[in-house]
Amino acid sequence: MLAETRKRGYGSVEDSFEIGTSAIAAPVFGMDGQVVAVVSIAGPSALLTTSKREELSKPLLDVTRQLSELDLHASMSAAV
Repeated sequence: MLAETRKRGYGSVEDSFEIGTSAIAAPVFGMDGQVVAVVSIAGPSALLTTSKREELSKPLLDVTRQLSELDLHASMSAAV
């Protein structure tokens, strides 16, 4: 399961943490390759079906790639 998640770039769950809730999530990487944040989309499993999660995965990955390019880790460190 973890290898598949890494390969596609995002995780997907259905009824894993709470019955009736599904979600997808993808990491945001800093310039050093470390995960600095995660973006997730969650909702009722009846609406966030497997096919809907697959449909939302492309815009989710687009957003996380754009955020990764901003080097959030350096931005957060500078703000402290």
